[in-house]
Amino acid sequence: MSGAPTETAHPALRMPGPLFDELATGGGSERAVAFLSGGERSRRLLLLRELLDRIDESPSVFGPLGEVAPAWAAVEEAARSAPAAVDALLMSPQCGSWIAHALRRLHGAASGPPLWADAGHLTCVAVAACVRAGVEAELTVPARDGAVSLPTLGLLQLPDSAPGFTAVRVTVRSARVTAGPVTVRPLDDADSPVWHPLRTLGTDGVCLDDIDPYRDLDEPVAPARLPDDEVAAWEQVLTEAHALLRPPAGSGPAEDAVGTVRPGDLTRIVPWSSGQRPGARLSASTGDAFGSMMASRPDTALDLAESLVHEFQHSKLGALLHLFPLLADDRAERYYAPWRADPRHLPGLLHGAYAFIGVTGFWRARIGDRAADPQNTAPFHFALRRLQTRLVVRTLATRADLTPAGRRLVSGLATTLDRWLREPVEPGAAARA
Repeated sequence: MSGAPTETAHPALRMPGPLFDELATGGGSERAVAFLSGGERSRRLLLLRELLDRIDESPSVFGPLGEVAPAWAAVEEAARSAPAAVDALLMSPQCGSWIAHALRRLHGAASGPPLWADAGHLTCVAVAACVRAGVEAELTVPARDGAVSLPTLGLLQLPDSAPGFTAVRVTVRSARVTAGPVTVRPLDDADSPVWHPLRTLGTDGVCLDDIDPYRDLDEPVAPARLPDDEVAAWEQVLTEAHALLRPPAGSGPAEDAVGTVRPGDLTRIVPWSSGQRPGARLSASTGDAFGSMMASRPDTALDLAESLVHEFQHSKLGALLHLFPLLADDRAERYYAPWRADPRHLPGLLHGAYAFIGVTGFWRARIGDRAADPQNTAPFHFALRRLQTRLVVRTLATRADLTPAGRRLVSGLATTLDRWLREPVEPGAAARA
């Protein structure tokens, strides 16, 4: 059984059994995470096809933008010219969030700006694709208060523009974008009154996204550009957090990867800027945007490193849930987790267990590292989280209606936690936990 390929919900995808079992430990090798990323790519393309079909059925949803055909033709031409660049664009968290939101709008399950602006964001994706591929295009795109979003590139701001949502004609030539009196080079131009590039932090290519309209967890939002000193603070704390998470040379098997985040795993951070309490640590993620998280800027690199682990665990489980039915549930919120005061449904309980087994592994790896953990809190956090997470895994094993894949996953989590529960911890830390 452990080596048998595991059938997914999509017949074309067949996950090797050992890769599933690596993920079931709570960790997973680079190959296992790459399989999840490939599954997300397939899902993304299926959702994009569904979106195009829905627009074809009701072409009026494009409103003042005209027809959808020129935008999709531009994407196809760009993909023929630079397939890797366009694939990376379509796989970006920015595009993932937009596609899912646009489909919910077309199904009447979400709200937002005028429907033509949500559906018509495809034209903005097409412009970004043409810029990255170096092909030409002329398209009409939606603008919000004169701002045109180019996903993964930045925000073009038209001067003296009308408020609200308007249609703007855009031309792409030689990787230059012209809209009205403004021409910018998105791949090269620095920040200016008319061009706000997407900022990239450090050497690992993580973008700090404060401008994309679909960066939030719910409805589209306006840009909220961070001041330069805040960006510098983010860059410093992220660089330090990545240094903490870098696995030591010659690190062991996949189960020892529980609680780590490798370079390239998490590609975007969205700063959580609204309603943040002083000193509060907030983070969240969505299955629509694999490898992305929202977070308030933490006080220390240790705090951010823990949040990166926590949210990437959610990304991994979200990708698994897109491939496998893991449990049946009526969504009734009747179960409690030790880390929350409110009741949870079983899928939420599973997400919590998978996130906190990563957090447990993170603190386990910090034990004895006084440079990273000068207050020596790691033994307490490890002892506490292993107990809490094991309790939740027990609830899932005894209460949830698990599929065969779900039982395999929960069993793998239990095995990891039982092994950790046998590891000695300082008596004082264990007693406090």
